[in-house]
Amino acid sequence: QSQQTPFSVMYKKYKSDTKALRLGVDLSFYSNNNSGSANNSFSDNSYGNIDFTIGIEKQLSLGGKWMWYYGVDAVPVFSFSRSKSYVNDVKTNSNKNHSVGLGVKPFLGIRYNINSRLYVSAEASAQLTYLISKNVQKNHNPEQAIRDLTSNNFSFDINPASGIFIFYRF
Repeated sequence: QSQQTPFSVMYKKYKSDTKALRLGVDLSFYSNNNSGSANNSFSDNSYGNIDFTIGIEKQLSLGGKWMWYYGVDAVPVFSFSRSKSYVNDVKTNSNKNHSVGLGVKPFLGIRYNINSRLYVSAEASAQLTYLISKNVQKNHNPEQAIRDLTSNNFSFDINPASGIFIFYRF
C-alpha cells in the first residue's frame, strides 16, 4: 500500500561468458491527495516515470564466485507530473509537465555467483541526461492566466551501489 511504486526489470542476453547485452525498464508512479480543513481545500498530485535501458556489460572474474562487471547503458526517458488545487470544490490552479530525453549511464558493479544460474549484485553508476520539458500552468480565475514553458535541461547524477539485485539465468 505504498504511494510510490518503483519497479525495475533487467534482461541480459549473454554473447559470451564475459559479455552481455542489457535490456531493461525502470517504472515509478506516485499519487497523492491532500485535504486541508481551511476553506475545504485539497490537492491532487501524480507523477510517473519510465526509463528504458539498452547497454552492454563486460565481466571480469575475481576468483571463486566473485566477479566485477562494467559497461555503459543508453537510457531513453519519459516522465510526467500533474497537480491540481481546489478551494471550496472549485479548481484554483493546475500544473502539467511532460519530459522526454536520453541519458548515457556508465556503470561498475560487483556480483556474487550463488550457483551457475543465480547471482546477486550491487551496481554504482553515473548518468548524464538531456531532457526536453514542457510545462503548462493555469490559474483558474476569471483571467485564466496561462503559462506555457518549454525547456532544455542537462542533468548529471551519481548513484552509489546502494541496492542489491537478484538475477536468475535461464
